[in-house]
Amino acid sequence: MFSISSVSIHIDPLYRKQVYASGDIIKGTIQLNVPKDISLKGIDVKLEGISKATAKFRKRHTHENNKYIWITETHRFLFHDDKVFPPKNIQAVTHATEFDLIAGEYSYPFEFVLPDTSNCYRKPLVELADSYGRACNKHYYGFVAHKNCYLPPSFSYRDANIKYFIKVTARRSALLKANLREIVPFVFLPDDSLISRDVPVGTPVFAKKVIDLPKKRVGQIFQKSGGVQTRKECTTGTTRRKRSIFGFGKGSDDADFPSSPLQIDFDIVLLNGATLTPGHPLDLQIILGTSNPSQFFMDNGESNLLGRVCFTHFEIELERDTFYSVGHKHINHANKVKVFESKELNMWLDMADAQPVSETEAKLRIPTDFLESVVVPRHLPPTFYSCNIYTKYSLHITARFGDSDHRPKKTFAIFPITLLSGIDRRMGPPPPPQDGIPFEIPPTPSKEAKTSAPAPVYSPQEPEQLPSYQSALTDATTETNGQSNHT
Repeated sequence: MFSISSVSIHIDPLYRKQVYASGDIIKGTIQLNVPKDISLKGIDVKLEGISKATAKFRKRHTHENNKYIWITETHRFLFHDDKVFPPKNIQAVTHATEFDLIAGEYSYPFEFVLPDTSNCYRKPLVELADSYGRACNKHYYGFVAHKNCYLPPSFSYRDANIKYFIKVTARRSALLKANLREIVPFVFLPDDSLISRDVPVGTPVFAKKVIDLPKKRVGQIFQKSGGVQTRKECTTGTTRRKRSIFGFGKGSDDADFPSSPLQIDFDIVLLNGATLTPGHPLDLQIILGTSNPSQFFMDNGESNLLGRVCFTHFEIELERDTFYSVGHKHINHANKVKVFESKELNMWLDMADAQPVSETEAKLRIPTDFLESVVVPRHLPPTFYSCNIYTKYSLHITARFGDSDHRPKKTFAIFPITLLSGIDRRMGPPPPPQDGIPFEIPPTPSKEAKTSAPAPVYSPQEPEQLPSYQSALTDATTETNGQSNHT
């Protein structure tokens, strides 16, 4: 049966995760299967993170039939490489560039630690290239800028993507023999401590709006027979104002009661500050306020129902703006994700029930029981910025208030939001989600465990005690747990 050589990557189960974060260890082995003798130059393992953005440009020479060209800007913000074969002790005793391996199966360990910040300055790569991989003229299409930032999350949206992967390459000695390659992608999320570095966390943020309902009249609210309020008529809503026979001028109801405009303050409070965590509930408060609480009471201290309003509609949306650049061209895409919407709340409120907070101010807190099961969507990437791709979020809250005689009035508030990843090394691994989505995170090794098992260090021997090439090869195979099956 015909068989070919192959190479594969196996992650250690203790360090295998669905999502990796800053500071995590990726540890495993490279499995090399050699059915017959083979000659190699070496085996390299690389940890890479690449961001790509593509845009359409008009060609410099417009006399061609196809006047437009697609150009991709590429940044390699993460690059760590390790040469696992030949081992360090063999590299120290020989300058050979080709090594022969007999038929069998071999394993070589590797280990990487994911850093916090990017190292985009480590190239080389073609930063601006067309669809054929040819370098483009930077003077015409623009220049590429590099930023010092934390590692961005795994991301894919339209013509922009950020990918992380481990790549192993077994370089063949023969010119016409293809190298053996294997690529294993993984998902990465930055730590919350890096995302919220310049954002105040835990400090409540406020938004204040004014609800200016159409003018009501005190005489429309209650029965005016002797100034005694009739509760039965109040519960059926307000009555229409009587006008003259021709529909103009003041009616009979306007003589005794002056007009009273109704203005109510609408406050939204985000208790945890301008940060949201995927999978966590929205911790917010809805408050109605007034600077003239006495206008909602009669002389006997009872409510005159002037402040009776209906909370009919409430909606929460999370808007994401995605920006990416290719040369001198900048592209922006905005899309909204509906977090919550209810058009049939029909919650009647009376400003006469507001609690005084000062001599001239009263507040009425609206119950938010209808938001208990609302959580931040999990599928959204956190806020980040890189050399050519970045995102930002804003929280849009819309509410409608009205009475029985008028259509509900719309009011809204917008909060700039920093969306976190939900991974915080200071708090340990996050708990599993409660909405049925599988999300397995094994225990993270402690700092002591990471430092107590350092990678083996190979030191060269003295020149007068150098071993032979065959004996060094035998020792390296034993040390790296390589197993050889001879046929």
